[in-house]
Amino acid sequence: MTMEFGQEDFRIFLEEGQAHLETLEQSLLVLEDSIGGALDLGMINEMFRAAHSVKGAAGMLGLKAIQSVTHQLENLLGRMREGALSADYEIVEALFEAVDVLRTLMVEMGGPDRTTRTDIKPTVERLKKLLEVREALANGGGVVDSSLLPFSVDPALEASLDARAMEAAKRAVREKRY
Repeated sequence: MTMEFGQEDFRIFLEEGQAHLETLEQSLLVLEDSIGGALDLGMINEMFRAAHSVKGAAGMLGLKAIQSVTHQLENLLGRMREGALSADYEIVEALFEAVDVLRTLMVEMGGPDRTTRTDIKPTVERLKKLLEVREALANGGGVVDSSLLPFSVDPALEASLDARAMEAAKRAVREKRY
């Protein structure tokens, strides 16, 4: 059974999608102001549902770029909702970037040719790596691939550090004191 979607379905998706993005953006502004405090799980749930709705509708319409970005956005919000991840400035900034990219994609999709020109790969990769690093650090760290860190380490400096100094640096990253 193949489902066909018409212009009206697409228009409704864009309208509802913009409303969900507005919800995400307004919630991110509140989240940004509350960094360091307790997470409002009701608000995080609302954000998750908004991302989930956009992802599902995009999937039904075959809008792969929008679906891909919202999938990663949903993954990050899901871990926050579960209490496995807390909000900080880097996470909020990455979430804002994802919402901006989604808004741009929707504007492009609303054009006459329904095509997108926006490269989603940097945003998708940033969200993936951010989640990987934070989960690795939250789970005791072990060895984290330095390409996943939110900063670069000079190889010469890294090679010159003894084990105690490297452990202190890893601890600073885990405690978000970098």
